[in-house]
Amino acid sequence: MGDMENPLIKLQDLASFLEQGSFDDNMRQLAEMAAKILSSENCSLMLLNDGEMENLRMRVCASYGPLPAAAYKESTRKGEGIAGRVVSTGKALLIDDINQSEFAQWARRANDPRKSLISSPITINGRIIGVVNISGHLKGRTFNMDDLCLLDVVALFIGKAIQVVQLQNI
Repeated sequence: MGDMENPLIKLQDLASFLEQGSFDDNMRQLAEMAAKILSSENCSLMLLNDGEMENLRMRVCASYGPLPAAAYKESTRKGEGIAGRVVSTGKALLIDDINQSEFAQWARRANDPRKSLISSPITINGRIIGVVNISGHLKGRTFNMDDLCLLDVVALFIGKAIQVVQLQNI
């Protein structure tokens, strides 16, 4: 239980997260919390826009850690790239080595020796609203299924936190 104790304590902080500032500030805080819970250097939160299901696109709305500025300008369709796959399947994704995967063309950090990443859908009331992406494990190791399961739980908390922010803004 020793290794899991620390993430569980960090999950308590995420569970008690209540918005204090702007939506953008809250999203950045959620990205930072998620990265720290998963002992990673990088986290990005991508949210779907409103519209017809066939035309939905995702954009990065917040990140923690280095992220190229171009990433904020890009939008991703359902089924396109890593996040698009997560949205279209509704399932979390574990990639051991981005360069050795079908997603190599979408690698953002070519010079980072840590090639593993994980992604999970963010849901509200069973509906996917976005994706949380985690990369760059602080210990340099490859992410594993335990990390992916923990990210699934973190993604649920992120969805609930976003829902609370939306409800408070009504």
